[in-house]
Amino acid sequence: MNGAAIPLGKIAGIRIRAHTSWLVALFLLTASLSVEFGRSTGRAAPAVAFVTALALFASVVAHELGHSLVARARGVGVSSITLFIFGGIARLESEPRRARDTIAIAIAGPLVSVAIGVAAFGLAGSGVLPATVGEPLAWLGRVNLGLAVFNLLPGLPLDGGQVLQGVLWAWSGDRDRATLGAARAGRAIGWTFIVLGGARAVLGSVFDGLWVGFIGWFLLSTARSYAESVRTRAAVAGASISDAMVARFPSVAATTSLDDYVRGIVASNGRRAHVVLRDGGIAGVVTLERVLQVPRHAWAATAVGDVARGVDAMPVLDARTTLFDALTSIGDAPFAFVTDGTSILGVVDRDHLAAVVGVRVELAASAALPAQGRSASRQTAAWT
Repeated sequence: MNGAAIPLGKIAGIRIRAHTSWLVALFLLTASLSVEFGRSTGRAAPAVAFVTALALFASVVAHELGHSLVARARGVGVSSITLFIFGGIARLESEPRRARDTIAIAIAGPLVSVAIGVAAFGLAGSGVLPATVGEPLAWLGRVNLGLAVFNLLPGLPLDGGQVLQGVLWAWSGDRDRATLGAARAGRAIGWTFIVLGGARAVLGSVFDGLWVGFIGWFLLSTARSYAESVRTRAAVAGASISDAMVARFPSVAATTSLDDYVRGIVASNGRRAHVVLRDGGIAGVVTLERVLQVPRHAWAATAVGDVARGVDAMPVLDARTTLFDALTSIGDAPFAFVTDGTSILGVVDRDHLAAVVGVRVELAASAALPAQGRSASRQTAAWT
């Protein structure tokens, strides 16, 4: 997802982050649960509600870890898990190579949610816990089981849609067709939620109706993006990262002051990111966004190297990477370094890469650039 993300740490080497929209969800859920738990917990209701909301999002992380760990076991890397207003998303670094891998990765998350739900219900019904603990546990159990059922609806981007995609792929042998079929199912589910949400709003449950409709809109737009990714990858099939790589990359010395960098370089060439050089080697990347985080009065005394992101924080792509895989792998990074396995050959600018892909998609749509063979939609995310 685009937007600011708050780092929360790592689990099993996977970065856990929270999108800023997650804070809205945390606030709304805490407020709602404070009312729901008010009778059994009294004055402690806000605190119990907050802890319960955090427990729910912890179970969302566990759900995404289910996807992620199975993906790793199947040879698919996982770069991060991000919480957001609708749940969570695990960003996969590549697509599963086989239909059965797609199915296994997709089904792992709902199985984790079912396990959490059953365990929470078991503890809540044990009779040994006070109501202040039992009621939140019962709620947590219901919600996790409900999330498992919701996620298994057969349409992208839901886990059930990933399962459907894998089944159609195994049946037809064509991953493109499978992705488009699962995306069509996802659009149908999205429209169903929008209609149901509108009906609930008309009948008097305005907030619930708007929320259901908003979920439907989200499902609809994301399902469309899956279908669009198939067309995009078909348009850039056969093109490699070398088509967008530059060996003479925009650079700046690490010792340059922020004042000189902004006034003498950024303002003149309009670039928002530059590779930082130190002692003849690449030390990292500096962006205008990072510079603007430094108080203006400190620019003259602060060097570019002091605010640059290190090389280890930037994506490194093999020179044989396709344009589509490069676009999805670069994420929010301003640059990706291109290597032949032993040395850096050049860099890929995210904005330039997106422009190259966009032009090829436009040419393919006008039949000026024939698609070079069939291609597959890359599964970059597992949705909660």
